Amino acid sequence: MSRLNPAGPIPLTHGFDHFSGWKSQRIAHTYYPTSIVRDGKEEKLPSGTYIHDLILDDAFAFIRQEAESGTPFFCYIPTAIPHAAMHAPKELHEKVEDEVSRI
Repeated sequence: MSRLNPAGPIPLTHGFDHFSGWKSQRIAHTYYPTSIVRDGKEEKLPSGTYIHDLILDDAFAFIRQEAESGTPFFCYIPTAIPHAAMHAPKELHEKVEDEVSRI
């Protein structure tokens, strides 16, 4: 956490004008966190809120607003979707156990 920014070191502290996302890398590995950081302010989320929908909604709103202004803009939208831990259940591991050892 940063004393200057309660959300910690986020893209706003590195030259970006807007930011929607997680306050830490640890939290980024869950699809349903308890909060989202928007422009430096942490907002609590209702249980079961899928954060990627919120991030994309914010990005689309930003793109529409900037496109209407007619000035050049840059929008970077990294998501953690392909990076979240996804582990197969034990029964699936057991199904392929013999094949894996054979390979």
